[in-house]
Amino acid sequence: MAAALALLLVGFSVVTATQARRLADERDRAETEARKSEEVATFLGNLFDVSNPLSPQAVRGDTLTARTILARGADRIETDLADDPAVQVEMMERIGLVYTNLGLYDEAEALLDTALTRSQGAFGDESPEASQILLSLGQHWHERGEYEQSAALYRQSLDIRQLALGGDHESTAETQHYLGVTLKDLGELDESEALLRDALVTRRAVLGDTSLQVAYTLNSLGNVLRLQERL
Repeated sequence: MAAALALLLVGFSVVTATQARRLADERDRAETEARKSEEVATFLGNLFDVSNPLSPQAVRGDTLTARTILARGADRIETDLADDPAVQVEMMERIGLVYTNLGLYDEAEALLDTALTRSQGAFGDESPEASQILLSLGQHWHERGEYEQSAALYRQSLDIRQLALGGDHESTAETQHYLGVTLKDLGELDESEALLRDALVTRRAVLGDTSLQVAYTLNSLGNVLRLQERL
């Protein structure tokens, strides 16, 4: 009985320690994300200050365009955020995707490639941070119609997220969704369907049946089934 009690106490201690460590990790991640959000908001506020005529950084004698603001932002990332690689990489990613959406593909590719290099250098090749940039690069190349290159980048991102975060994490489901959509465009419908169904299960479990992410995946899955003539 004494031995059984001792084993029970050891097991309880291990479970308690594991839960405490998990809670501490989640708290640290939440604090890090809160700090990043605040710094990103500050950076964006300063970036758009160029449109304030009272600001010393205001653009004068020229028409202020989105391209002007983005170019200034890309330059300022190097100096203003040099001491904070997490925020620096995130801002490079955000501005890179805006460039993509504006059809400024060369600027987008250069900035996203730099973000990936910085992310891998600061956090490691197999880090969740690197997987996020790989995902954004996949979106960039998908937007350009380069589906093979897009799918390859999504696969890299998915491998990292499955290893680092697990198969039941929303970030993993996000990559499965994007890879599934791209494989649909490549005509690889069976794998596309499997990925979208996996993403759907995770998103329903984590986000709930009424989330927009679930709706996006349902819509994409419906498109795949239609192409398979499974009306």
